[in-house]
Amino acid sequence: MATRVPVQDGKGDLARLLATEERLEQLVVRARAEAERVVAAAQAQAAAREAALAAQLDAEVRKMTEAVAAERSRREAELAATLRAEAARFDAIPGARIAELAGYVVRRVIGSGEMP
Repeated sequence: MATRVPVQDGKGDLARLLATEERLEQLVVRARAEAERVVAAAQAQAAAREAALAAQLDAEVRKMTEAVAAERSRREAELAATLRAEAARFDAIPGARIAELAGYVVRRVIGSGEMP
């Protein structure tokens, strides 16, 4: 049980109340200043993390862009080689065979339909 100290006049109570209020106000001021420091530090950390993630994303985008370009070049070269091989195969067909096939096509169009 708390012991009460008898007060002889009301001035002592008022002085204690004002002193307590002043201490509490100082605590509030310090708490607000600390809260501002904590918020500022958190914002700085968040900004640094965001910058790091943006840099990482940029690096990944560059890496992916380079990989896509390399794959595209590889596929273009592969397709060009295939087309050159096909053209070479076509160029290797003797003229007599081409004339024979052309005759077949003409007969098909006209209606004979016999394959040589």
